[in-house]
Amino acid sequence: MLCRYDVEHKCKTKYFQTVFWGYVAGLGTTILVMNVFKAAQPALLYIVPAVLGSVALHAALKGEVKKVFHYEEAHALEDGAKQGSTTAVAPEAAVPALESKKGQ
Repeated sequence: MLCRYDVEHKCKTKYFQTVFWGYVAGLGTTILVMNVFKAAQPALLYIVPAVLGSVALHAALKGEVKKVFHYEEAHALEDGAKQGSTTAVAPEAAVPALESKKGQ
């Protein structure tokens, strides 16, 4: 989602790089703690705070916290709704085809 945010803002914000390195830091922390304590650790215990924290810090430094955390892809949602209504297959349309195969 942050990659899409960057694309929409002409890659000037570089939030995707921030979230990538936050993920790497969280994963590294997970592996480090797992090896130090010789016990399995829930990866999300470290990855989620690292990812959200790095993005929150980046957004706070740029003064865009509200803008980033309330980001919605309005044009993508509208396009998806338009495409979904014309290309969706009704579930009941597939049932007769399955029933005819069972009879054979």
